[in-house]
Amino acid sequence: MVFLKALVTSPKIVVGDYTYYDDPDDPARPIRYRFSDQDIHRLRRAAWWNWPADLINQHCRTLMTGTPAEIERIAIENGLERAL
Repeated sequence: MVFLKALVTSPKIVVGDYTYYDDPDDPARPIRYRFSDQDIHRLRRAAWWNWPADLINQHCRTLMTGTPAEIERIAIENGLERAL
């Protein structure tokens, strides 16, 4: 996976083996995660990328700005949560 760092003063491309949840900052520093372990579990359980298109359209604002708990709640309410 490649992340393009959109820095105005010094743009750079960070290449490496990262998951979607990684936040590669400076290659010299350890990787930190964007989300807590609990939130990563919630997002994987919700698996929103497998939702029907109409449900994604209906909840696109929550998917873009909501919390992992809100996304998980939508999956549970629609019977789309998966066991991990």
